[in-house]
Amino acid sequence: SFRTRFHQLETEEQKLEFLRNTHRAAGADIFDHLDGMLTFYNWVIHEETVRNWFLTNGFADYWKVWNYKYLGRKRPLLAPVRDDQGILLRNDIGESVEEGRNYPILSP
Repeated sequence: SFRTRFHQLETEEQKLEFLRNTHRAAGADIFDHLDGMLTFYNWVIHEETVRNWFLTNGFADYWKVWNYKYLGRKRPLLAPVRDDQGILLRNDIGESVEEGRNYPILSP
């Protein structure tokens, strides 16, 4: 099988070459083919769990985009929490232990 052969390869270069040569036959792009070779971390997660993860972590909505991959849209905050270089402007990020999660939503 592809997976058995992949795990017999010794170097990263051999593994990359194998992925390049076999991903089309597997019906996947290279990254999804790699995902299939490394199945030790693949999980089965219920859709309701994914939904709860997105909604409790400040996302307004999410979409299943392809092959069990999801993309979410964050809710807009009243003020930015990072500057243009990505440095945190404050360290509470709108959350307080006393208040629970606090993501102020801007009105459309």
